[in-house]
Amino acid sequence: MSDDFEKQADDLLRELGISASGGSSSAPPPPPPPPPPTGGQGPPKPAKAVTVTIPGKSSPKTVSTNKGKDASVTSADFDETRKEINAMFDSVLDIAANKPNKVPPPKAPKPQRPAHTFEVTAKKVVPPPQSSRTSPPPTQVSTFSVSVKPKRIDRSKLAKFEQLMGGGAVQDGVPVKQEQKQTPIYDKLAAKPQPPPQASTQVKIQASKATEVTIQQTRELSPPAPVATVAFGPGLESFEVNSPGTFQVSCPYDTKEHDLEFQVKGPTGSKPVKIEDLGNGQFSASYLPTMAGEYVVSLKVKGEPVPGSPFTVNVQYASFTDQCIATGPGLVSAVTGVRATFKVQFKEDAIAARLNVQVLGASKAEPIEVEEIPDENGFNVFYHPRAPGEYSVRVLWGDAHVQGSPFSVPITGENINDAKRVHVHGSGLSGGEVNDWLKFFVTPGVAAGPGPLKMQMSGPCKPQMVVDDPTEEGFPCTYKVAFPGEYSLFIFWGEDEISDSPFTFEITGEPPAVDASKCVVSGPGILDGKVGELAVFNVKVNEGAGPGPLAVQVSGPHPPQPITLSNKEDNVMEVTYNPVAPGEYQVFVTWGEQGIPGSPFKVTIAGEATRDAKKVIAEGDPLDSILKCNHPGFLTVRALEGAGPGPLRAKLEGPERGEMTLTRNPDNSMLVSVTCVAPGEYKLGLCWGDNDNAEDICGSPFTLNVREQ
Repeated sequence: MSDDFEKQADDLLRELGISASGGSSSAPPPPPPPPPPTGGQGPPKPAKAVTVTIPGKSSPKTVSTNKGKDASVTSADFDETRKEINAMFDSVLDIAANKPNKVPPPKAPKPQRPAHTFEVTAKKVVPPPQSSRTSPPPTQVSTFSVSVKPKRIDRSKLAKFEQLMGGGAVQDGVPVKQEQKQTPIYDKLAAKPQPPPQASTQVKIQASKATEVTIQQTRELSPPAPVATVAFGPGLESFEVNSPGTFQVSCPYDTKEHDLEFQVKGPTGSKPVKIEDLGNGQFSASYLPTMAGEYVVSLKVKGEPVPGSPFTVNVQYASFTDQCIATGPGLVSAVTGVRATFKVQFKEDAIAARLNVQVLGASKAEPIEVEEIPDENGFNVFYHPRAPGEYSVRVLWGDAHVQGSPFSVPITGENINDAKRVHVHGSGLSGGEVNDWLKFFVTPGVAAGPGPLKMQMSGPCKPQMVVDDPTEEGFPCTYKVAFPGEYSLFIFWGEDEISDSPFTFEITGEPPAVDASKCVVSGPGILDGKVGELAVFNVKVNEGAGPGPLAVQVSGPHPPQPITLSNKEDNVMEVTYNPVAPGEYQVFVTWGEQGIPGSPFKVTIAGEATRDAKKVIAEGDPLDSILKCNHPGFLTVRALEGAGPGPLRAKLEGPERGEMTLTRNPDNSMLVSVTCVAPGEYKLGLCWGDNDNAEDICGSPFTLNVREQ
């Protein structure tokens, strides 16, 4: 042992007060004398002895530095002394670290090893590597296969194995368990800094015969690194119509299918998305577009958008140019009411049965007819547009478009409707109970034209009506009324009433309780106003008023039209009207056919009336064709915006006096009926305004040609 180490031991004994006789003393024990010089006899020196108390001993022990009085001191004597001091030093450190000034109990003798030992070999089984895309699981298991054979044990191999399994230290080829010691006070006594305590795993193997065992060691790892979500594939870029748009989404390994939100919207609305779970956070998805155009694909994983989402996808038609070709005027332009035609020619080896023609536009252009051309590999195609607009004519051979398809064809002309080809069916035409939604269908047949569909219902109260988008059965129509009684339903296709209209039916049930006194009217529009300025007032419907409905009428010199009712906020309705002439007016406000308190309201309108007869127009058969004697002819007169208050006045001059009637239509237009009793040329004058300042409307006077039947 080095001199520095011996000095530390002496200093420690002196601090603890250990003397040569076992008591307390401040003097350190004398050091051993140096060996005598070689080559001569020196003066005799007395023998010295050191007495120390070693913990665990019952009595002090005396160590001599020489064998006798005249004996020489040898290196063996020093070695024996150092060993004793080392043992004493280790015991002192144990006492200082645990219970100072107390002697620890003697250690139990180490048991003898068995007569038979075993040879142990270990092999570490490396788990398969994780995918580079996904993160490893939060724990890692190391597996060791151990073979135990009845053979003389090699201490160095056993020590290395136990160190591998538990991380223990090795001394002289033998594994030693490391224990943590609380010795911060005595750090200065250590010869060099001690390493921090290591966590160890003790592995004990007992076997009486040859055997094979497996040991697993598990260690905690840091949480896995996050994995970015990525979406890719042609279904997010561009592809052809009628082929599936496929794409893949790579997510964190713990993602499940219920964490995904995929939506696809295109020209025909939303498309269903099929999702397949490939495992480990990998998903495959697809959707099938049936029309070319722009599609928007929105992808979310656990509520968060995928990078790049939403994706805009361009779906195109496939082009099949080497089998057939389409030509003709019907692919360039057409006129409503006139059959459009074009030709499709095939090669000799083409299959004509795969021809598919579609015409999309403002009307169905039905019927679409295909006629084979004799002695040619081709067909003539006919279609019948009934409404003007831009049409798309698609010519497909199988699922692929021919060259140039789809063709953009402008259609000119007027709407061509045939109300007789529109049919109505459903239980809602037979009536029902109050407050029940009743349903029926309006089905336009082939060549019915573009419409549109119009409906009106008259009865004890105004109904709630809803018309949905058409289905295979036609236009789904539902209505609900709040009061019982007889109702009439008028259905129009375009400007013409369909067959069997109006439909009359009975609504039964108890009338709802209505209390108009719960309603309050307020605003300047029930007090006064000015010509050309919008008059406004509000109606507040309080709790207990019942279902209504609200109705407003204005009477006076020139009743304003239209009167607009709209919902302003909860339980408040706004009423507006535009007075066109000065004078005294009355405003009637009712709730469920009951007058609201204060109704009718007297309103004074100031200002001057402004009229423009040139903004009043007339249209009808008598202006475009010849009339027959004693057969009425009908004209419709409409006052456009800015025409003023009117009224309409009519005058007929001709060979004989004719008959005329004026009737106001529900849309506030005027219906003029003219009947002439003798043939000849007549002049029909239509004027707009009062007697003093009435002016001819646009085109007046009109010439009517009347002939015998």
